Amino acid sequence: MTSPHRPTSRTITTLVGWGIGLQAFGAIYRPEVLGFFAASPGVLLLGMAALLSLPEALEHGTALRAWLLLGWGLVASLPAALVFGWSSLYAAKVVPLLILSISWMAPLLCLRALTVSMVRTAVISGIAISLLGYVVSDLQPTLLPDALRALIFGGGYDVYHDSRPRAFMTETSHFAALLGRYALVLMLISEAGRSYSAIRLLSGIGVITVGLFLTESKGAALSMAVTLLLTATGRRGLPYTVLLVPAAWFLIDSQICLLYTSPSPRD
Repeated sequence: MTSPHRPTSRTITTLVGWGIGLQAFGAIYRPEVLGFFAASPGVLLLGMAALLSLPEALEHGTALRAWLLLGWGLVASLPAALVFGWSSLYAAKVVPLLILSISWMAPLLCLRALTVSMVRTAVISGIAISLLGYVVSDLQPTLLPDALRALIFGGGYDVYHDSRPRAFMTETSHFAALLGRYALVLMLISEAGRSYSAIRLLSGIGVITVGLFLTESKGAALSMAVTLLLTATGRRGLPYTVLLVPAAWFLIDSQICLLYTSPSPRD
């Protein structure tokens, strides 16, 4: 990461910083006609930053390879369009996924305009917004006035019947995935420039795993558990770990379902 020098770089840095933090508002859908385009204001800001950084990306190997990876995703989707034909449903899936992929990869696409301090501040802001959402949306939902709640949760997402936490996101998995990414980025930033410590790395991943398990998102918690296992076993244990993934998924999914499924009343 380098400090921004040109006005364009400062603009991109600002857009990325706000975009990372505001991703914690993930259920806004304003205007609703844009669907996933405007599911979060952070998505739009990160997309704008990525497009503005495109000329500079041609001068930076990592950013250029990230754009090529996105391009390969489009090329790989063409065979399906040729086989099944182009349709409005196909476009409705491809275009939003492309926008979301650009927003998720924006830190790589805009690498030359980023600073460590900005990313750290943006991630901490996103975590703070997520925790605030957990309090006022899950623990004490009556704290939010109806008008403000309808504004934050567009498209009817203000009505939520699941007892699991979701903060300002669409649902639990959405919340856990974002929180996990925030935590991983913060951990990696804290490790930058420090000597490698396996104990510190495993401890950090373990704490994130426990945190994601507490959100009750099975997929997020299992992903981090597998990451912890892969990190602990190293390359030699990788083949065996991969073989255990399907069995672990079946076991964990079935056991958690038993915990959260109440027995049916007897007649």
